Amino acid sequence: MKKIIIYVFLLFFTIIEINIVAQNQLKKQTPKTACLKNISIYREFQKIKLYNRAAVAWESVYTECPKIKKYIYTDGVKIYRKLIDKEKNTIKKEKLINKLLEIYDNRIKYFGDEGFVIGKKGLDLIRYRKKDIDIAYKYLSKSIELRKENAGAGVVLAHMQITMKFYKEDKKNSSEAINNYINSYDIIRSQIVKNKNKLYIKKLLKVKYKINKSFKSSNIYKTNLYSEMLKNRYKENFNDYKKISLIQNILESTNKIETELYKNVSLRLYEYSKQAYSSYKIARYYMVNKNYVEAVKYLDKSIETEINSKRKSKYYYDLALINLSGLNNIPKAKMLVSKSIGLNKKYGKAYILLGDIYVAASSIYGNNNFEQRAMYWLAVDKYKIAKSIDKKYTKIANKKIYQYKDYFPAKNDIFFNGYKAGDKYHIKSWINETTKIRART
Repeated sequence: MKKIIIYVFLLFFTIIEINIVAQNQLKKQTPKTACLKNISIYREFQKIKLYNRAAVAWESVYTECPKIKKYIYTDGVKIYRKLIDKEKNTIKKEKLINKLLEIYDNRIKYFGDEGFVIGKKGLDLIRYRKKDIDIAYKYLSKSIELRKENAGAGVVLAHMQITMKFYKEDKKNSSEAINNYINSYDIIRSQIVKNKNKLYIKKLLKVKYKINKSFKSSNIYKTNLYSEMLKNRYKENFNDYKKISLIQNILESTNKIETELYKNVSLRLYEYSKQAYSSYKIARYYMVNKNYVEAVKYLDKSIETEINSKRKSKYYYDLALINLSGLNNIPKAKMLVSKSIGLNKKYGKAYILLGDIYVAASSIYGNNNFEQRAMYWLAVDKYKIAKSIDKKYTKIANKKIYQYKDYFPAKNDIFFNGYKAGDKYHIKSWINETTKIRART
């Protein structure tokens, strides 16, 4: 019995001693140390997707050490997005959304960078609380105002989409919508020019496409007001190359190449640079308006000064197209498209055009029906090359192949002309190509 009493007595004092040691250790542990431990804890819970438990440890850091690290706010946003997405109870979900918005506010409070953060806040408000779209729009507008050319691509796109929504609901007037479009286009265009990351450039190009699509979802770009506002910008910025270049790009994006303003803008830019691409833009204006003489003149200028093989190939392609469709000079069209292909062997579109040239040549080449129909062999050959080197032309090439193989000579025509299917056949004169004989089926 005495031994038991002594054992209990010793155990009691041991527990007291352990508690005293633990309390002393807690006193030595600074709030920062505790917060760092909690950061490790919540991040481990994040990894295994236990977001409720992660939120408890994260809340401790957020409350006790709001200035410890900027990334705790990024982490907090990730955790609360997950909790919001999973929550079914409307009241609880609203509380979680309020907490998410508060995280953004406190990040600005302790770490600044309001332009960036308020843009993220606006996007999440759109995502989780659509009824507050007016407030979200103000956040996005503020972000763009503060960050200017560095505004987030997602922020710029959402801002433009809401602008057009408000415009259709008569909450924004035409001038505001047009100005927002020009500003949005300018920001994304500048980022594309400055960026060197190919994957991000691809993303920016998609954003630019969506901005244009949003703006063109109404007929505002067809109004006189739109044209007048761009004309006024051109006059106001007559000596500003960058701003005039922006107007040119916007006119292209809204299908205004045929306008007098596009011609004037393009001529002005050509005065600045005398570059091949500048003269090509003028040629495009004349091509659209079917003034082929002037178009050829400026395409020739472009070819003279262009050093980039692919761009020069494009200029030769356009010259070939003009000679085929506009000037009806089929032999010259063939010569020009051959130069285009010589500069860019992977130019599928040029092979489609060459096939079309041979189809057109069937009406002027040869002394008899057999020789004329032989042109369709060459045409089909070129369509097959086009789809083999550039997959995006597969559909159009297949359509043309299916159409023109019915124009091949019949078996008896081949026989009566002294040939058989599979023989090589050389077409002379300005064509000077060899093909394989095939009968129509």
